[in-house]
Amino acid sequence: MATAFDNIAATIANAAARLAEIDALTIEQRVRFTYQDGDQSYDWNAYRASLMQILTNGPQMLAGAQAAAGPFTVIHCGGW
Repeated sequence: MATAFDNIAATIANAAARLAEIDALTIEQRVRFTYQDGDQSYDWNAYRASLMQILTNGPQMLAGAQAAAGPFTVIHCGGW
């Protein structure tokens, strides 16, 4: 079973790969990503910003997951 650290690391790696894939497109192809289809809106700039947010917050999220994973010292308090 994957740990929280593994899941966060995978999320960061996926965001970096997707951002690289999007940024490799020409500007003409990027502009097509921002459009509406009926009630649904597709915004390339918002999606790219969300990927950048993942990459910006990634190190903090990894540090938090690593700290939450231990190591911990179990102290016997007697009477249990």
